[in-house]
Amino acid sequence: MTARHPILFAAILMAGSTAAANAAEDASAEAARPDPTSKALDTTHRHLGLFIRPDVGIGYFRASASPGGVDTSLSGLAGTFGIAVGGAISENSILAFHVWDMVVTNPTYTTGGTTYENVDATVTIMAFGPQYTAYTADNVYFSVTPALTRGSISTQGSTSDSDWGFGLRGAIGKEWWVADRWALGIAGHVSLSTNRAPGTDGGTWTSWGASVAFSATYN
Repeated sequence: MTARHPILFAAILMAGSTAAANAAEDASAEAARPDPTSKALDTTHRHLGLFIRPDVGIGYFRASASPGGVDTSLSGLAGTFGIAVGGAISENSILAFHVWDMVVTNPTYTTGGTTYENVDATVTIMAFGPQYTAYTADNVYFSVTPALTRGSISTQGSTSDSDWGFGLRGAIGKEWWVADRWALGIAGHVSLSTNRAPGTDGGTWTSWGASVAFSATYN
């Protein structure tokens, strides 16, 4: 009976060693297994969280109306600036508050069939509203902003503002990542606005613009 004890003791030791080895192997395999949540935690080059996109561009603007029954228009080369601030409601879907404008200096003025070039005036459309942006896997995006708009014309030190109206800006763009959360991009904009001029015979002005803009996006 006594002679069997060393054999039994050795068997117990071997079983314990085998169990420990198996446990170590399992722990090593678990550590090597990829963490399924790691991609969800990595926000590099992804459209998640805070969103800020300023842009600046140049294009063409035209506004027309028929005050007092006389066809009238203002047009010219326009500068445009905008900024959208918001956040992702899901990956690649962004909701933001968007402010944008179009400004024409020294426009062409046509009224009653007569055209005047480089008129000493500045025409501005200001707009703000909610913007929705959708990105594709290739970082191409589409944005749309329904907006409240207001037009103004400044000449010889005086400014006249239109009533508040409704406008819309649509954009199609492409961005390239230049840092973990920063991307540079280029986009084409189309802008529309309808505003009634002050007074009883000022008419309703319909304006549109097309522009190319460059942007820097944080996301």
